[in-house]
Amino acid sequence: MLLLQIIFSFYSFKISAWWETPPVLRWWEDLTVSMRQLFEIICGRFYPPAFRLPLLLTLFLSVALLFTAIATAASGEDYGRHNGKVIRSINLVGKFKLRRYIIYREIDSRAGEPFDSALVERDSKKISGLGIFSRVETYVTGANDSVDIDFYLKEVWTLLPLVSIGRADGCFDWLVGIREKDLLGLYLDATIFYRRYEGENSYGAAASFPRAFGRDLAISWRLGENRQVDPLTFTDPITKRDSTVDYRYLNKYLSLGIGRRLHERVYVNVSVSYNRENWTIKEEKTLPPGGVHVLDYPRYQLGAGFNLGRVYYEKYFYEGTDLTAGTTLINEQPESRFRKWRVGLTGRAYLVRGDFNLAWRGQYLTSSADERIAPFYISGGVNVRGYLDKLVRGDHFLGSNIEVRWRSLETSRFYSQLAAFVDCGTIWGRGYDFSEAVNDPYISVGIGARLAIKSFLGNIGRADIALNTRTGGIEYYLATSQFF
Repeated sequence: MLLLQIIFSFYSFKISAWWETPPVLRWWEDLTVSMRQLFEIICGRFYPPAFRLPLLLTLFLSVALLFTAIATAASGEDYGRHNGKVIRSINLVGKFKLRRYIIYREIDSRAGEPFDSALVERDSKKISGLGIFSRVETYVTGANDSVDIDFYLKEVWTLLPLVSIGRADGCFDWLVGIREKDLLGLYLDATIFYRRYEGENSYGAAASFPRAFGRDLAISWRLGENRQVDPLTFTDPITKRDSTVDYRYLNKYLSLGIGRRLHERVYVNVSVSYNRENWTIKEEKTLPPGGVHVLDYPRYQLGAGFNLGRVYYEKYFYEGTDLTAGTTLINEQPESRFRKWRVGLTGRAYLVRGDFNLAWRGQYLTSSADERIAPFYISGGVNVRGYLDKLVRGDHFLGSNIEVRWRSLETSRFYSQLAAFVDCGTIWGRGYDFSEAVNDPYISVGIGARLAIKSFLGNIGRADIALNTRTGGIEYYLATSQFF
């Protein structure tokens, strides 16, 4: 019976309006209704609220694993027969501006050492992971007891346009910019952008030098101003009722970071930054009891972190696992001590099976819970698609994202992917405890498409449609990168 209801929900539409609605709008309305009905059937009609999140995640993960398990792994040439032979030479073939010594630092195989097919495969993935080449092909030729390794490389156009468009609460959020991924052939990544959201203008610039001075030393900096309308919640000291008010938000920031790869699977970094956040009430007449006209939050921050594991990037698929941990000490001005803190843990896992890529991300963020403004929030652009930016704030956040990506088409010119995803997150603190939060999570489900032009962009364009399971609303996102 449940199966019949699910099938019916996918094919249901309003017959009476068939001849009155344009085909595109009619298809959109049918898709929206079907997604809402499907979610209600699976997780809303038959199960209590406490079981909806684990049930939905279990169902989605089971389907994802089924697809990846039945997919046939892509076959390639087997170089195992050369294992143990001596490497005579390693050559880079092709026309590219990236300095050769930078590429050779990604190659762990060495001339004069025994050939290892697994190591050569990893070398190819690391070269592809630079994001500079649309084509990385490995050729191994053997003669007697020695082999030659040739990497054929085709460089993409590294000057990239940045475009991001989204809609939330009837407002368009759009961003335009430009990014050069290989400035002067030194693998120097520079970005500048402009953003318009809720009638406010923002801008920023950033640069990173992942192979500074020809070593595994990364230097990065960023600066800019971020403006938008930001809702803040205040509690009436008498009635204890919460009131949410719109403020004009301004964040001026400047940061510098230094990182170094100590091992193939160990990366460490430190950072120093200055932020000055300011909230000014948008309309004076809306000031609630307990509220303020202006809230200023200047602070210095010192950070340190590490990454264990390694995620490789090849043909627009990710593969591998890693765990990132970071701690930030905060000095709120005009204080003179770093008394407040934040800690974050992020785990990622990517599995490739043939034309399927199963991706997962889990996050846990916590803090000293005594900052002037709660530091974490639910946001459609950051952690749970389908929800407003900074919908609700808290001192602690727990979230997970699962996505299945299918390489639906590959030609000599581009890759395309179709995706399905489930996002969920919960947040607590400031009077909202953990037990309440885990029983009332923010969940969205959706589908999307990705497109990458091999020789032009070198990165991926993303279009997602997300269903907000609380309100039944649909939000869409266009961006030039994967969500995670």
